[in-house]
Amino acid sequence: MARYLDPKNDLIFKRIFGEHPRLLVSFLNALMPLAPDRRMAVLWLRFLSEVEDRTENISPDLLENEEIKEALTLCEEAAFTTKEREWYEYYWDLVRTEKGLVETAKAEGLAEGRAISLAKGEAKGQERTVLTAYQNNFSIEQIRMFSGLNEDAILEILKRNDCMNN
Repeated sequence: MARYLDPKNDLIFKRIFGEHPRLLVSFLNALMPLAPDRRMAVLWLRFLSEVEDRTENISPDLLENEEIKEALTLCEEAAFTTKEREWYEYYWDLVRTEKGLVETAKAEGLAEGRAISLAKGEAKGQERTVLTAYQNNFSIEQIRMFSGLNEDAILEILKRNDCMNN
């Protein structure tokens, strides 16, 4: 049974459409908005979406069309030299590495964003505590005990909110 390589990979895509102009014309014509035969567009899009790395089973209706069948033959793993298969594997290693880096960066960014939001929320909560206590005539010493802030931080919050007359 034949095993197929992913036609979305640069090497495979170039082999199919770069070295076989007839297939490229068929593909582009099928995707044109005014193309009379929408069936070809569907077949080409199915070819690109259903054939993935190491696919072994191909839908019979894809094999019925001569152009798609030819493209599938060009995707067969056996049609590639050892060097080309090594490049193919190297390409997918790079893609997997990049995806991993992106996912790691997203996770780190999300964690950093949460930490910043949490810190801002805590600061806002402390500020609210200081202002509420001050408005209820608590002394700076009492506010310091409630909030855990030092006197300078409390005075800064009060000044920033125009609570100090001096």
